[in-house]
Amino acid sequence: MPKVFHAPVGDRTRTRRAAVSPPVSSAGACCADQPLPAIPARVAAAPAVDPRDDAPLRVLTLGTAAGPVVWRGRTGISTAIVVEGVSYLVDAGIGAIERYRQQGLRWEDLRHILITHLHSDHYLELPHALLVPWELPGESYQDTLSIWGPGSVDLALPHHAAPGQPVFPARVENPGAPLPGITEVVHGILGSAFQTDLNIRYVDENHADIRELIRTNDIFLPREAGANLATRRCPPMDPFPVFEDDRVRVTATLVDHRYCFPAFAYRFDTEYGSVVCSGDTRPNGNLLKLAHGVDLLLHEAIHLDHLVRELKPEPGLMDGLLANWEERHTLHSAVGKVAAEAGVANLVLSHLAPAHTDLISDDEWLEFVRRDFRGDSAVGHDRGEIRLVSRPGTRKSLVVR
Repeated sequence: MPKVFHAPVGDRTRTRRAAVSPPVSSAGACCADQPLPAIPARVAAAPAVDPRDDAPLRVLTLGTAAGPVVWRGRTGISTAIVVEGVSYLVDAGIGAIERYRQQGLRWEDLRHILITHLHSDHYLELPHALLVPWELPGESYQDTLSIWGPGSVDLALPHHAAPGQPVFPARVENPGAPLPGITEVVHGILGSAFQTDLNIRYVDENHADIRELIRTNDIFLPREAGANLATRRCPPMDPFPVFEDDRVRVTATLVDHRYCFPAFAYRFDTEYGSVVCSGDTRPNGNLLKLAHGVDLLLHEAIHLDHLVRELKPEPGLMDGLLANWEERHTLHSAVGKVAAEAGVANLVLSHLAPAHTDLISDDEWLEFVRRDFRGDSAVGHDRGEIRLVSRPGTRKSLVVR
């Protein structure tokens, strides 16, 4: 049996050592389905506040670009939610780890990384996040680094689906387990991709066992949601708990990102405000439930007109690409309606496509948002910082640096 770390949210979130091949899972396992209690007031230990900044809640848009593309002026999607100096990283796209350090954030304060879904542009820098702090003398994780993300999807091949559902082509990587989860991803990073580097450093530099410092946490959907890739990619469901510590409560929901299943949005509730990261999704009711009344919604957006002109698809591919993009993303003209319907206080656009900063102005991105949404709104930029300010008699308002 593999060694098992303690599971932070009940017996339906399975926590395993990253280096151990995962056991066969039962379909439908997920995070605990009991409601989490209110966050208690803490009176014991002093908070780990960065001495350079006493703001208890900071949201840092490390990278704001969509896709595994090298854009002008933006790097891959990644957001750091910093609560009392402790960092919770959502996604790790191209450039995320460099941006993390450029923002003055410390490795020892990085406790959790949450991946919304397993498209490569959301975790291309996960190897850096795992290895770079471990390799640097005098710098490392202060505590176990927990990696959260979608669990593996059971799908037998060949898969013959109903009309309109995904049909896998003849060329499939690892057809016995074609859709691995976050544990298998981390296992691949440590177990084969960087095995030579790890072994040399164990011998040459006497490093600690990296597998004792990293914990993986597969997130599975609640059985009662009845979701599956073949026939019900995004059925209506209530948000479910992921984990809670003494600073933050994290909940999630299933969002609709076409055939990339499951794809999650995450909500962070703290004493100082609440934040939702939409992940990649078309407009859907599950996200509205998760984001209801939130202080800050970070939501993806694509500008189809500019995207088509920038990527210049072949004429025969145009119709298919347009339908594909609209089926798995949210148009910039629709984001304001999403925020208004969810009743959020503030909206920031991130995960933008196309992401060239010299192509689309902030005013153009926000044209429809300002028409449909009455709260504060802004466009996220790389290395940006967002704060929520309380004013008497009003909801929290937005300050973007």
